[in-house]
Amino acid sequence: MESIANPLYFLPNWTSNPPSGSNVVRFIDVLEFFFVASPGQKEGDEHKRVLYFHPKGEQFERQTEITGFAEAVVNFTENFLSSGKRENCIKLNDDDDFDYRTVSTQRTEHVYIQTEDQQFILGVSLSKQLSHVSDYPLFQPAIRSILCDAYKMFRMFFGTFSSFIQFISDRKSEFRRKSELRRKSERELEISEFRRKFGNGNEKLGIPSEHRKRKLQNRKLPTELGREIFISEKA
Repeated sequence: MESIANPLYFLPNWTSNPPSGSNVVRFIDVLEFFFVASPGQKEGDEHKRVLYFHPKGEQFERQTEITGFAEAVVNFTENFLSSGKRENCIKLNDDDDFDYRTVSTQRTEHVYIQTEDQQFILGVSLSKQLSHVSDYPLFQPAIRSILCDAYKMFRMFFGTFSSFIQFISDRKSEFRRKSELRRKSERELEISEFRRKFGNGNEKLGIPSEHRKRKLQNRKLPTELGREIFISEKA
């Protein structure tokens, strides 16, 4: 079962026309991959682009390749979308608040949406072969609507991706700080316990510690005349 903090949790597990019995086809059954990416990473930092990827077992090189392709599609098509055209667009529903791209290949249908001022990309790919076998029709506007709804649900529970990432980063820093303090405290406790049980190793060998030496050197002894003198004892 997916955790509620997982963006995949908010993708629907139903079909618009479910058959009876055990042959229910879910959206995830025809899903090839789903990801959340942060585009615009510098060369050498491509690994930072992948924030979430399903399936988890996919090789990381493949993940960076898929998210890199999505970023390339967005950047290339951006040249054909002027700000003037966007301002003149008529918004038919709330889903039009998100810029989107679609890519149709012989095997798959890809849909990408951009969120939070184009800081993040949500992408999904569905298998045409699995959809045909399962009798699950693929309709790009419906897929886009599913992605938009999934993001809105995530945002309602956890806030924006930006704030969520910052929250996780702060928690990690706090966890590291507390871990360091705990390890230091445990180490000091171990040393104290060792000394309590076994004492100083030098003293066991008959060698006085520095503290012991100072006590011996400064010890006061009475003389026959009642005067006190300081004597030094050899170690």
